[in-house]
Amino acid sequence: MRLIHPFIVHALSIFLVAFAVLTLVSCGCSDGAADDGATALSTAILTSTTGEQATTTSTAVITESTATTVSSTQSTAQQQVQVPDLVGMVWCGADSVLGNCGLECETEFTPTCDPLADGLVSAQDPAAGAWVSLQSVVTIEAWRYMIPVPDVVGMTEEDATLALDGAGFSNLHVTYVVTLTPTKMGKVIEQDPDPGVLTEPAAQIELKVGEKTPPMSM
Repeated sequence: MRLIHPFIVHALSIFLVAFAVLTLVSCGCSDGAADDGATALSTAILTSTTGEQATTTSTAVITESTATTVSSTQSTAQQQVQVPDLVGMVWCGADSVLGNCGLECETEFTPTCDPLADGLVSAQDPAAGAWVSLQSVVTIEAWRYMIPVPDVVGMTEEDATLALDGAGFSNLHVTYVVTLTPTKMGKVIEQDPDPGVLTEPAAQIELKVGEKTPPMSM
């Protein structure tokens, strides 16, 4: 069932009361009855006006509430936080600290030959104490322990393994390739990474060793 708008109801009430008053007057009713009808008409008009004012007031309250909500959202977006001091922390811990502050973290690694400095934050941007907006990105630089790969090309497989292990590399993968050059047989003919490249100790070192015929698979 479709509801009738309150304004239509009020207008209809005023019309009916006015009609009743006019009827009383035309029929020669007493002044008291006519006055009662006029009073009823005034009451209906006042009621209608009051209803419209209440509706307007309600609309104003809703509008004010909406404006307050939008203002609160904008205030949150513009909230400032202070960047903590991260230098000297382990980079993964610094990442967690920034996350708890409502900030994003971007990490860049710099090679170092000092194993004690591995993973420590050496610099940050913005600096500690700076005020930034929520969800801003803070870039940190952390040390990554790396060592140069020794040159083992031309060594026997055994000597190359000892040299790499002595330098700190124990993760080796050896591939045997056929060669017809007698001086390359049993020797390392290729390595990856190349000699001198700074590499993490856990990285895998690929060696290719020359053989006249591939070794028999067991």
